Amino acid sequence: MLKEHEAGGRVDELCRRHANSTETFYACCKKYAGMEASDTKRLRVLEAENAKLKRIVADRMLDMSAMKDLLGKRRSSQWPGDEPWAFFVDTLCLSGRRSCRIVGLSRSVQEHTPAPKDDAAVAGPMKELASENRRHG
Repeated sequence: MLKEHEAGGRVDELCRRHANSTETFYACCKKYAGMEASDTKRLRVLEAENAKLKRIVADRMLDMSAMKDLLGKRRSSQWPGDEPWAFFVDTLCLSGRRSCRIVGLSRSVQEHTPAPKDDAAVAGPMKELASENRRHG
């Protein structure tokens, strides 16, 4: 579209043919004027990579901020409970997956609640065997 404009095409006709608005055309002119097609493709790839890196940096900064909040609360003894991931989930409204990743725990630690054990049926016979056979335990 830009090449056609440089060759002498009218903006209104070009926008109608390519189904773009004139604002979009002028924004493209401002951004891609004087570039070849390979340069524009390369620019788009670099912009996508830059956006990805910015997201990664923002995630890391959020993780560091959450850890600083956790350590600050722990020092002032306002940190409820012994589960740091619970602090992240309840106070900072982070997801359980992210909070476990920050702390360095497996998600199964967060989701696992131990079932109460009822060993009375097994414990009685084992004690009898142990009292009869002192060598076995």
